[in-house]
Amino acid sequence: MDGLATKALDDLAEGDLQALMNAEPEGKLIEYKEQLALGKDSERKELLADVSSFANAAGGHLIFGIREQAGLPVAITPIQVSDVDAEKQRIENILRAGIAPRMSFSFRAVPMAPSGYVWVFQIPRSWAMPHMVTFQDHAKFYSRNSSGKYQLDVGELRAAFARSGDAAESIRRFRTERLASIVAGEGPVLLSDSPKLVLHMFPLSAAGTTTLTPIDLRPINGQNLLLQPPAAQSFGHRYNLDGILSATPPSSSGEVMAYLQFYRDGRVEAVRSGDLLGKVGQNPPTIAAMSLQVALIRVAERVLKLYKIAKVEAPIVVMATLVGVKGATITLDFLTHPYQGYDPIDRDVLVIPEVIFESLDEDVVSALRPIFDTIWNAAGWEGCAFYDDTGRMTAEMQAHFDARPNY
Repeated sequence: MDGLATKALDDLAEGDLQALMNAEPEGKLIEYKEQLALGKDSERKELLADVSSFANAAGGHLIFGIREQAGLPVAITPIQVSDVDAEKQRIENILRAGIAPRMSFSFRAVPMAPSGYVWVFQIPRSWAMPHMVTFQDHAKFYSRNSSGKYQLDVGELRAAFARSGDAAESIRRFRTERLASIVAGEGPVLLSDSPKLVLHMFPLSAAGTTTLTPIDLRPINGQNLLLQPPAAQSFGHRYNLDGILSATPPSSSGEVMAYLQFYRDGRVEAVRSGDLLGKVGQNPPTIAAMSLQVALIRVAERVLKLYKIAKVEAPIVVMATLVGVKGATITLDFLTHPYQGYDPIDRDVLVIPEVIFESLDEDVVSALRPIFDTIWNAAGWEGCAFYDDTGRMTAEMQAHFDARPNY
């Protein structure tokens, strides 16, 4: 068993690595190497094979700067690096360019006394397996077992591709079934019959590719502020059959404005009904794009924090859907700027292609841009007007965003 599995990468210290000595043998989930050498092509291929083998198996940790004997770590041998940031960039470039399809990974240089570093790579099991080492046309696939890395044969490759398809189907089925329930008014709470913003976040660990142990919800239950539904100023939460449900107070008719369902396996469904989609139902109907985008960014940021607390690993599939928006157009600011977009949205349910958060430290503002661009495309715009040429928020959007820290 990998003893680092319960420790956040950013929290690792020298003491955590010392605790591995003579206690945590190599195996399927962990491997030790004394040196991190990348000067030769063969050394780069070896790194790529090692990293991809973890992603194609069950994930785990690859650690450089520890000497092992017969698979057992016996000594820390710190690696001397003059410029850690430059070395990080070099490693990342090698991994990004040398493995296809691109995969999720994170790594950190843990400082050792009196000098040097131990490099710890944390690699989750991939949803897009199998990953191939493509550096210099190497074109080979690797996985892991208790004895370490090995090359996949044809039968294993077929099985890996099938598992990847099963994960994708599991995600599509979840989204389709949940949207059908929401449209039919069969969600965990009673929503008004008005347009809705729906956000689904799906950790790949919940995609049916592994035997999943339900996460411990108790630490989540104590995080009231992080369980806030989209743009909800007043809300409460409780356990329910599916996990933890947070919702705004019901009206006199029993309807709620927004809710967030945190499922026992880490999946999340967050729904906002009504006002974030502007004056839909009026003539002309409009979508309040600024407020909608702030709400999506804020709730995604909060869920990532919940995942860290619950020890749910990336990657995370993020899916946004607008329900009841046929005929709606986009306004730059529905409160002060009534200018409409070019064309009305031509369908009632706008199912937006998913994006992938490869890390729990994802830059959510940048990562969600493809979703926002697609929403604007659906209303006839070239793309979201709230990003500048550098990919940052415009000053107008940034001011709107900063003014709503608890949206």
